[in-house]
Amino acid sequence: MTDDKLIEQLLDDLNRVIDPDRDIFRQAIAESGLPDRSQKMKYLPFNRQVVTEPDRTTQFSLMAVFNNRMAAHYKLTGVRKTLSQRIFALSRNHMDIFINKMRCDGQIISLMDAADGDYSLFGMLQVDKVDRSRFINKRYRLIRPVILIPEPGPEGTSIVQEFEKQNEVRKQKRFALPFFKTIKTI
Repeated sequence: MTDDKLIEQLLDDLNRVIDPDRDIFRQAIAESGLPDRSQKMKYLPFNRQVVTEPDRTTQFSLMAVFNNRMAAHYKLTGVRKTLSQRIFALSRNHMDIFINKMRCDGQIISLMDAADGDYSLFGMLQVDKVDRSRFINKRYRLIRPVILIPEPGPEGTSIVQEFEKQNEVRKQKRFALPFFKTIKTI
């Protein structure tokens, strides 16, 4: 499968999260290029698709392209895994936390290693929602990783979706305060 066909297939898989604006994501991938054979991953330049509806805003960004041929080398185990988990437990950067969680998850790395295509995509979804009542509006934010692996099969798809759901972060904005409080963390 050519790289262009693989990227199109992965963007098709993105339909489970958002109806993708393919031009934004194709341009980001074209600007950064795909990882070389020896590179484990490559970060993508800023890209964001925003969908605004009444009382709900959905934002999606592709963050990185992973080289599936190097997936086995990307996996963290033993002391490196423990140390990495402790370091990233202090981080506030959701992208870094999600990528670290992915590297520590043997099932996700195995799916990437066994994938038919050479590359997988990693992105982040953020949904801001307002629940309106008569006197008080409650504001919620959901942040979750999105992993797009080529043709993972039904079992692989459920593993990926379970990983995404387990690692989502939920926040609620407190009345009259300018920041969100974390309700559920990873």
